[in-house]
Amino acid sequence: MDASSAGFKVVTLGEGGVGKTSLIMRYVYDVFSGTQQTTIGSSFVERDVLVGDTKYKLRLWDTAGQERFDALTGFYARGARAVVICYDVTDRDTFDKVIPRWVKKVEDDVKLGQCHVCIVGTKADLVRDDPSRAKVSRQDIATLEQDIRALCGNHPIDFFETSAKDNLGVAAIFDTVARRFHEAEQHGDAVTHGIAPSGATPKEKNGCC
Repeated sequence: MDASSAGFKVVTLGEGGVGKTSLIMRYVYDVFSGTQQTTIGSSFVERDVLVGDTKYKLRLWDTAGQERFDALTGFYARGARAVVICYDVTDRDTFDKVIPRWVKKVEDDVKLGQCHVCIVGTKADLVRDDPSRAKVSRQDIATLEQDIRALCGNHPIDFFETSAKDNLGVAAIFDTVARRFHEAEQHGDAVTHGIAPSGATPKEKNGCC
């Protein structure tokens, strides 16, 4: 495969205010603003990432987390080759909704096991500055991982803790997504089906394969 061969869709999911936009802005533009406007519907940006000698174009979709936008969020999630589900490490409610709301949405609109899943804790800098603000323990994360793996089977799932403000762990999310996609492509896994050439738009459809 040449050095500008493939692009794929990555969708961020999570409750409103968890910092999905901040992650994408930090990764694509290397900027941070503490006053991001609420995403209405969705927004879309691209960034190239190199894995070995293969360049992938990540098409990053930032979706709204408010329930009134659920139908739109599900629409934009379709055709995703990877989903990044975010929660705020200082807000327990956003963590508790990872499976019942967001993993369920992936299963309904994308299909678990047919796209790569990342679970991302955001705003780690707030806990660093004040440990009492932490609302999610290591045991909570271990239990969540076990529960999600029971749903996804052997399909790889990656967990991250990040700070868009401090640029901590942000690139690792999307670099891992690209690497997982590259590995799946090399093995001909279903998640790679329907890859579009770089610069083209993948055909949207229900499910990842």
